[in-house]
Amino acid sequence: MSKCQPLRSQPALLTVGPLKAFMSAKAVKAVKAVKAKPRYSEVADQIRLQIMTGRYAVGSLLPSETDLRFEYSVSRHTIRDATRLLVVAGLVSPEHGRGVRVVSDKSAAQTNVVFGSMEGIERYGRLTHLVDVNYRMIAADEPLSGDMQCQLGEELLHIQSFRQPRDILTTAGTAWNETYVLGKFAGIVDEVETWSGAVYSLIEQRFDERIVSIRQEVTALNLKAKLAQKLNVRSGVAGLQVKRTYINADGQPLLMGFNTYVGTQFTLAMDIKS
Repeated sequence: MSKCQPLRSQPALLTVGPLKAFMSAKAVKAVKAVKAKPRYSEVADQIRLQIMTGRYAVGSLLPSETDLRFEYSVSRHTIRDATRLLVVAGLVSPEHGRGVRVVSDKSAAQTNVVFGSMEGIERYGRLTHLVDVNYRMIAADEPLSGDMQCQLGEELLHIQSFRQPRDILTTAGTAWNETYVLGKFAGIVDEVETWSGAVYSLIEQRFDERIVSIRQEVTALNLKAKLAQKLNVRSGVAGLQVKRTYINADGQPLLMGFNTYVGTQFTLAMDIKS
């Protein structure tokens, strides 16, 4: 079966009309809105990423409050609130008269996400959420029609977003997410940004479907410039891409998702039982 690469040349884009047909007026408006985390939490996440990737090494001092204000274009109050989150996470410690020192590159409350079961994947969905979500309807090209076992040119809902931990104490790592969903399930756009759980479970609830198996493929890669920019690291950094295909009782894939992580932020754990 052909491999689908999320960042290859894009399939044909359909008009926005078909997507609107599946959406309420409220949801159409929500597509245009960015549901962002508090700014101080976003800044804390960015600093945590710099700590985990080694830019701010353990034992070193963070840049001064003034430097951080200019780097992230925020107020000193935002920097102080972000710093408090990092302190709670056990990553930094203030030192009187010196600044804020990096004391660990691992958060105090570690989250071990096990992907050896559907329950583990659903748990991961509850620990994380989609942000900066974009939707569009596309026509399945040959690689997509092969992976999704659908007709060439069939309508698919294409979702692009970041999947982020719900809070800084959840160390699941930020991923760039691309998901392809059969067009008949495009109505999930009403709820996908606020849903607490995996996207497949939303389809199960809304459309009386049942996912009976998930095919998971894990690929190590060096992040190319476009992906590296999205994940705020330099081009060529090691990454991990997890592809999951969600299949119903009839053997039909209903959706397929790609999560791409910075390699240092993500560990894949699996339980293999007899």
